[in-house]
Amino acid sequence: MSNKLELREWVDYQPIWLVIGLILLVLLVVWYFFVFFSTRRRKQQTLATLKPRPYIPPDLTNLKAKYQTLIDEVEQKYTTKELSARQVHQKLSYLLRMFVFETRGHRVDTLTLNDLKKTRYSELTKAIEQFYMPEFAAVERGNVHEALELSRKVVAEWN
Repeated sequence: MSNKLELREWVDYQPIWLVIGLILLVLLVVWYFFVFFSTRRRKQQTLATLKPRPYIPPDLTNLKAKYQTLIDEVEQKYTTKELSARQVHQKLSYLLRMFVFETRGHRVDTLTLNDLKKTRYSELTKAIEQFYMPEFAAVERGNVHEALELSRKVVAEWN
């Protein structure tokens, strides 16, 4: 017997198996990344994270005309006895608040009188303050014609 040692090459198999193994390993890593990133919770958009829409100022002359006609409609309904004095004051208060909302974009329709006093809308605050007593009084009272004229003045002088 011969004690001769035969040396073999260190890789005794074809290189195609090495390539297949590396491809499988890469596919496994890609699969784990896919599963990880596809099942993560997404950040939900809230009011705090939403970007504000750009404010586009409306045509003030058209808005003034629109609200003057709405005030005229309230006056017409009052003269035909469809609305009481309290309802007229409530509608005028709402119309003025919506007018400011449409012109400035600020939600003043949900503010109380104390909150309105803290804003920069002094004309609106004075008008709403005069509407509050007849609007919430136990007995209907208040001068409807003065309230209508005050509403028209606030709308006409708004800038």
